[in-house]
Order: sequence, then structure tokens, then C-alpha cells
Amino acid sequence: MTITDRLAAWLTTSPDGQPVPVEMQLAEIHNRYGSGHLVSRSIQRATPMILRAVEQVQDMTARTA
Repeated sequence: MTITDRLAAWLTTSPDGQPVPVEMQLAEIHNRYGSGHLVSRSIQRATPMILRAVEQVQDMTARTA
């Protein structure tokens, strides 16, 4: 499992193991830390790359299922 696979799994799974949209997880991070926090700012900048990575992993998973 690559780091991209792990990132996608973390960002698409709730703490109780249920699937959730990546956008919901990113919003939760922003809400938890607040808009001015370094974590929120970093996630905001990385969001396009995060969304692409999750999409790529989901596409690969769909093709191999």
C-alpha cells in the first residue's frame, strides 16, 4: 500500500469505519482547527492534490474490483 493509498483511505473513512466523501473530511479538518491554523492553511493549499490522489486511488480500485 502506497502513501497515496493510505491518504485516500484515511480521507474517505470515518472514525467508525464508514465511507465518507473526502470533501466532508477536509471540511471537518478546517472546522476542527479553524481557518487561520497552519493545518487548515496547509490542507487548503493541498486540496487540489488531495482530491486528485483520492480520485486516482478510487479509479484504480474500481478497475481492479
